[in-house]
Amino acid sequence: MGTKHDVLTEEELSEYQMNPAVRSVIEQFVREMDPRLPGEKINILDWGCGRGRSVAKLREEGFNAYGVDIDEAVLHNGYQLYESRNLNPHRLLLKTDQTFQFQDGYFHIVFSEQVLEHVTDLHAVLAEISRLTMQGGIGVHCFPGSKLIIEEHLHMPFVHWLPVNLTRKLAIAFLMMFGCGPKESAWPGTIGKGFLFKVNTYYQYLNQRTCYRNVENICKAASETGFSSRCDVQGSDSFWKRRLLPHRLSRNGFPRTSVRLFLTKRAGCP
Repeated sequence: MGTKHDVLTEEELSEYQMNPAVRSVIEQFVREMDPRLPGEKINILDWGCGRGRSVAKLREEGFNAYGVDIDEAVLHNGYQLYESRNLNPHRLLLKTDQTFQFQDGYFHIVFSEQVLEHVTDLHAVLAEISRLTMQGGIGVHCFPGSKLIIEEHLHMPFVHWLPVNLTRKLAIAFLMMFGCGPKESAWPGTIGKGFLFKVNTYYQYLNQRTCYRNVENICKAASETGFSSRCDVQGSDSFWKRRLLPHRLSRNGFPRTSVRLFLTKRAGCP
C-alpha cells in the first residue's frame, strides 16, 4: 500500500479495504432505511478523506460519497485516478474549509478515520459535522485512544503521554537511538536528514498536529453540538483484560486499542 504522499493507483485501490467499523455502520444504515424510499441515494461524507480511497470505493457501490481533507497536496494525489474514472475530483474531493458548499443536513452519514486526534478546535469541527448531518443521520469516527501505549504516528511508546517540554523531546531522541520511530517513506521530508532534524520534526509534529483527549471530553463536545453519542474500543486486547483495567485507561485505548465514536443527530437540533 502506498502512503498519502503517493499518487493513488488502481492497483492500490483494488487492494484497499475500508475500516470494518465504518463499513458496518453504513451497511446497518442501508438495512434500516425507510423502505418507502427505495430509489434514494445515501449521501456520505468522509471527513479527512486523504486521497479519496473510501470515497472511490463507495462511489463504486452507488453511494453519493464525497470527501474533505485539510491537506490539498494529499487530495491532489487522488485526482488522476478520479479523472480516469470520469469522476470530477474538484467536486468530490474538497478542502475542509469548503464544506460551506453543502447545504444543512445534506449527509445521512459522516465518518472519519484517524482524524479527531489531530483536531485542535474539536467543538468547531463537530458543530460543522452536525450542521452537515440530517436529523436522525449518523456518524462513526475511529481514532487512536489517548492512553494507547504506542503513539500511532511516530510508533513510539508513551511519548504522547508526556508534557510538551524538553522531557518529550528527550524521550523521542532516546527512543530513536534504540530504533523506534516511523518509516521514512511516511515522512518524505526527513529522508536523508540528520538525527537532530528528525527529532525536531517528530517533536513539532506531536506538539502541533496532535491533540489527544479523553473520550469523556469528546462525548461532551458531541452532546453540545447536537449529537447523541457512545464510545467503545476496538482492537486485539481481550474483553476480560480490558475489564480488569481501570475504566479511565481501558475506555481510552490502553494498552493497544483504538476508539470508535458513534454519533446520531438528535431530532430538533439545527
